[in-house]
Amino acid sequence: MRQLLILFILMLSCEAQAEIFVCKDSSNKLTYQDEPCLNQTVRKLKNIPDAPIEDQILARERIDRANALSAQRAATVELERQQKQKEFAELQAIAIEKRKLELLEQQANESQQATIPQWILGSRYGYPIGYTRPYAYRDGRKPDFNRPRTNRQRNNQTRNNRPINNQR
Repeated sequence: MRQLLILFILMLSCEAQAEIFVCKDSSNKLTYQDEPCLNQTVRKLKNIPDAPIEDQILARERIDRANALSAQRAATVELERQQKQKEFAELQAIAIEKRKLELLEQQANESQQATIPQWILGSRYGYPIGYTRPYAYRDGRKPDFNRPRTNRQRNNQTRNNRPINNQR
C-alpha cells in the first residue's frame, strides 16, 4: 500500500514537470501544447517557474477575503429571506383571521334578518309578480310607445294627439 502511494506521487510529479511546446500553424498562429508539434516547433519551454512566495501568499489572502465576504453576503441574504418569509406568514395568518371574522359577521347578520317568502316579493304586497296596479290608465293617459319622443313643448289642449274631454 505504501509503495502504491509513493508510485502515485512520483507519477503526479512527472506530469507536473512536463515540457511545453510552442508550435506555429500554417496560418502563422501560435499554439501551446504538451505534445511535440507535427510540423514546426518554434521553441520548447522546459520548466515554468512558480510565482514568488510573497505573491502566492497575497493571492491566497485575497482569495480568503473574497470567500469570507461572499459567505457573509450569503448569510445576510439568507437572514433577509427568512425574515420576509416570516412576515409573509404573519400577514397571511392575519388575512385568514380577518376573513373568518367577516364570515362570522355575515352569518350573524343573515341569521338576524327575517326571511321574506318569495311570493311576497312581487311588485307590491298583495299582488303577484308581474301584475301591475289596477286602473293604471284610469285618467286616459296611456303611454304611446310607438310615437318618437321630442323635446318640444306640448300643447296643454291635447294629450296623445286627442283633445281633452272633460265631460265624462
